[in-house]
Amino acid sequence: MAKDFGEYWDDLADVKSARKRAKRILGLIKKYKPKAKSVLELGVGSGNVLKCFPKKYALVGLDIDKKYVRLARKKMEYADFIVSSMHNFKINKKFDVIFSVYDSINFLQTFGQWKQTFKTVHKHLNESGLFIFDMYTPKMLERAKNWSFFSKEKFGYMWDKAEVNGNKLTWHFHIFEKEKGNKYALSEHKFHEWMFPVKKVEQELKKYFKIIKKFENVDFCKFTINERILYVVKKK
Repeated sequence: MAKDFGEYWDDLADVKSARKRAKRILGLIKKYKPKAKSVLELGVGSGNVLKCFPKKYALVGLDIDKKYVRLARKKMEYADFIVSSMHNFKINKKFDVIFSVYDSINFLQTFGQWKQTFKTVHKHLNESGLFIFDMYTPKMLERAKNWSFFSKEKFGYMWDKAEVNGNKLTWHFHIFEKEKGNKYALSEHKFHEWMFPVKKVEQELKKYFKIIKKFENVDFCKFTINERILYVVKKK
């Protein structure tokens, strides 16, 4: 039986890039919300970023996939976790900081869900709370048309091929897991992201937040993929 992709993720994920993301977010919190005590990560995945946060914060991780939440919970028994989509979650508490990295917001399928996410985040932030998130812009669609990456991994080999259809980007992972002898077991996994115009995103964002900082061409990973924007916004 083929494994779930989450079982491969910690081998595929670049630990250094997770630490780099955490360091960047922590630096922004220190600068713009130094007295923050509570932090929520949307799209926590297997928890590689959130686990880099000091325990002085009350930490909560949210992900739509319960399998990833189980992985994250094993790494951080001191944190709380919730299984939910980021666009309609309901938590009976508010936070000083809510953040989302790894372009997690691009996994929302419609712009209506983006709009609902901004509204839901606003509702769950304390007064003048920060929302920090990164996203791929439509420029990534052009870059992805030529994307094909093959690599040797701990479990065997991985081939990642990008497929573009309109504003939808599909990451098609082919996992070749080493078995006994010279045999490999193939499993395929697809993940979809949607890109929307920056002006359209900012127009909606400004209904609920004041944009404090906008970092363009943010590169967190080991590959040169810079069609990304990092926003730091404050609740109105």
